[in-house]
Order: sequence, then C-alpha cells, then structure tokens
Amino acid sequence: MSKFPLMGVAAAFVASTPLGAVQFQVIRIGDTDGFGYGAASGYTTGTSASNADGLGNLAAGDRLPSLNGNAKVAAGDGDDFDNRSGEGSSAVGAVIGNGTKGAAFTDIALSKSYDTSTAATQVWNHSASASGAGGAFPMPPSATLPNQPGFVFDFFVAWGDITTTTRLFFNLVFGDYDESPAVIHLTSADGSPRGIAINTQGGVDGLIQEASVKLNFNDVFTPFDGGYKGYLAVDFLARDESYTAFDYIEIGVLNDPGSVSVNVPRRVNVADAGSTLALVFAPLLGMFVVGRMAGRTKGA
Repeated sequence: MSKFPLMGVAAAFVASTPLGAVQFQVIRIGDTDGFGYGAASGYTTGTSASNADGLGNLAAGDRLPSLNGNAKVAAGDGDDFDNRSGEGSSAVGAVIGNGTKGAAFTDIALSKSYDTSTAATQVWNHSASASGAGGAFPMPPSATLPNQPGFVFDFFVAWGDITTTTRLFFNLVFGDYDESPAVIHLTSADGSPRGIAINTQGGVDGLIQEASVKLNFNDVFTPFDGGYKGYLAVDFLARDESYTAFDYIEIGVLNDPGSVSVNVPRRVNVADAGSTLALVFAPLLGMFVVGRMAGRTKGA
C-alpha cells in the first residue's frame, strides 16, 4: 500500500480550493500540554517545584514530577504516569495522511516498570488526580528494552502553501534522557538516513529538554499532484534507556518548539491521525473543524 493512500483525494480537493489557503506552518504529533500535566501546579521534583519558573505548561528547563516525592524520576520508583487524553496529530497548512503515527508515545512514561505499575493500578493520571491501571503501553512489553518511540509524518501541502526555499525544522520536547548513547534517527522522503545525538540531562533528574534540527526541503518533500507530499520517519535509539517521556514532536517553519498554535478554524486544522477525509470534505459541507490543541506555550 502507498504511504499516501489519501493523497489523490487530497490533491483533488486542493485543486478545487479557492484562493486564500493557509500557508504551511507546522505538523505536530502530540500536543503542547506539558506532558499532560499542564502547568503542573503543586508537583515537585525533590524540594523544588517541577515547573521551575511557574510560567505556562511544563517545558524546557522544568522537570518531570517525582510522583513519590523524592528527587528521582525513574523506572520502578513510583513515577509511572499516563496522561494521554485522545492525543492525535495536528497541522496548519497541511492535510494529514493516514500514515502519520506515534501520538500514543506522548504524555506517557516510557518506563521499564510501566506494565508492573499497570498490574498494581499504580499508574498516575493527572486529570483524575488518582492512580489506576493506565492505558495500554504503546510498545509492549514495557520491560523489554529498548522501548523507545517511532514516529512517522505523512502529509500533503498544496502548491502555493509552501515553496522550496521555505526553512524547515524538526522540533521536539522530551524529558529524562540520561542514558548514552541516545540518537535520533531520521529517515527522509528519499530514504536517506540521518543520525542526531541527544544530549543527556547532566545529572538533573527528570530534566525537560527541547531540540531543534534544521531540515532541507528535499529531506521532507517530494513533488506530487497539486503540491508536495511530506514524509519523515523518526526513531529514537537508546537501547539502555529505562525511563523517558515525550510531550510532542513537530516539523515546522520555526526553530522554536510549540511556537505555532494550531487552533485556526480554516481549511486545514486539527484532527486525529486517520481523519484526513473529514478534513478534506468538511469545508465543502460548510463545516468548521476547530483545533482542540490550543495549549499555551512557555511564557505565553
């Protein structure tokens, strides 16, 4: 099956769309909600507030909460959480293809002890303010390492909504990487690989970090009827990492993770992966698809 099963439909829609289209700004997997903790009010890591500066949602420079009250954030230490709440994929200026995947790896502790915590109903959920079984671990069993995520961006951008000179960046927000080696492996649209080393947290347990990597246009896009199809596969290679978490990853025109808000009720907005047909036909029916991910970024 093609990586872009709905692209013919998308191209037909774009060709019939009137002027005034949305310029491509971002495609995002997961949402900008501070790992599902939001501002993490009342949470601590050691003796310090998890939200170090008290601004916005948890973001770079803050720390993941230590749920058992000590200074550690680790597998087997009472810190397993599942704050997922229908995470999907979102975009401004793009149609999301069915091949986009990986949202299940966000807002959850990718912890070696997750399955054990599930059996003991000791998986924390921020919205419920209670522990329970949590949802299914995205790459079972959790105890088998590596259990790190794989993400795929699969999308379409119409001609006129992007140019070959558009600056592109791969951005991500993650927490508690403390094992080496750790590498981000990117597979481009033409199949060429690229490895990017991840800095570990340097002894600050639970540290939330962000990263931004410049991409070439041809790393992501290839010409397609009526525009360009976008593709990027992202795999995290950290064979010894027993606990980490991801808030979201994105491809955007800014090297400032989460800086683009995706709540614009126009031609292409927010939808869960696999909802491309709804995005394509909603405008023809006079409907508005309103983005659900208006998460406030740090300092906003």
